[in-house]
This record gives sequence, structure tokens and C-alpha cells, in this order.
Amino acid sequence: MPLPKLAVPTYEMELLSTGDTIEYRPFLVKEEKILFMALEGGDNTEMGRAMKQVISNCVTDKINIDDLPLFELENILLRIRSKSVGDQADISYSCQEIIENNPCGNKVDLSVDLNKVELEESENHSNEIFLTDNIGILMRYPKLDLMNMSINLDNQDTEDMFRIIESCIECIFDDENTYVMNDYKEEEKTEFFESLTQGQFTLIRNFFDTIPKLRFRDDYKCDKCGYTGELILEGLENFFV
Repeated sequence: MPLPKLAVPTYEMELLSTGDTIEYRPFLVKEEKILFMALEGGDNTEMGRAMKQVISNCVTDKINIDDLPLFELENILLRIRSKSVGDQADISYSCQEIIENNPCGNKVDLSVDLNKVELEESENHSNEIFLTDNIGILMRYPKLDLMNMSINLDNQDTEDMFRIIESCIECIFDDENTYVMNDYKEEEKTEFFESLTQGQFTLIRNFFDTIPKLRFRDDYKCDKCGYTGELILEGLENFFV
């Protein structure tokens, strides 16, 4: 006689990047093991594999994970987590109020309601960037293949910086033509990037700085220095504890 099968509930969510509605289920013990082993390892490449595996298993609709923006995958995984192990995440936040020229540093224990974590879009964000009146670039959002690279353009050497930018440019366009980046040699692309002015590069960096991000906003009070203010947490790692 076979063992009984347990019913698993399903839920729906809307994808910010496409507007599509997908159905998903909580992760089971086997997926929890995959995920938390990757989290404990702290390796971004391994975490990317685990994220892909868990989402593939838990999303019941057919989706192409490799085509979805990284921020969308993080949001899906957060929703799966909230339905799997509860919608509260207990975290410790280090108070950043400056006391005598140094951060307070006191650990403030907080309980984050994951239902209040939102995928926020910044004002004036666009993936179409005009470098001049008639020359522009069309950006694509970082995907899972960039998880092992920092997409913060600060503190990057020139070569890595160009790799990040190049991987996220769909094409360059002007009044007459569209230039698909994959059609050009590395030296041609490097020459184009090196011809950017600081102002033009700032426009590109603003694209990365304003990409939709998971954010939690709430007021908190430090019981050491007495500071009261708004707490803003960003990124999946703050909520997956």
C-alpha cells in the first residue's frame, strides 16, 4: 500500500518585469536543504544554482528563469520563502547613528514582516539611455548569469567595469541604425566604452543604481543612543534568514 500524498497549497503573484501572473508553491524539505546549504556556503555561483533549482521546482507555471531579471528571481524566492517558513524574519540591525564621529553600532533586534517587503521601482528609471541627442543605448536588466559579479560600478577596475556594462547592453542606436553588441569585436566595444564622457558614464551608472530592488521600510528606535528614524533594508540577503 503506497503512503498517502500530502496536499501542497499554491499561490499567485504578478511579475513586475512582464506583468504575467505565475503560480507557485512553498518549498519542501528537499528544496529547503538545497537552499540553505548554498546560503551557508556563501558562494554566489552556488547560490545562483540553488535559486534556479528551487524556483524551477516551486513555480508550477512554465517560465524561462534565465530570461528573468535577477531582481524578479529574488522577489519570487522571497515569496516562496514567506509561504514556506513564515512571513516573519528576525534580524539584527547595527544602528548607524553617528555618535562622536563614529557609528553607534548597537545591535537592534527587529522582526521584519515579509509581506511589507516590496519590489520598489525608482522614479525616472529607464532602460533606454540617450548619450547624445541622437545616440542612445538600450539596457537589459542583470540576470542570473551576473549573480557572481558585483553590479555596483563603484570600486571596479576598468576591465571588470566594461564587462558589467557590456553584458547589460542590448544594443546601441542612432537615428538610422541599430547596432547589436554581439555583432562587434571586443576591441570595438572597448573603444566605444572608452570614448564615453564622465557625464555619459554617470547616466549608465544611474541605470544600475535605480534598478528595482527588494526594500523594507519601517521606523526603529535604538535602545542605546535613543535614535529614532526610518530603517531601509535592501536585497534578498537581509530577509532570507
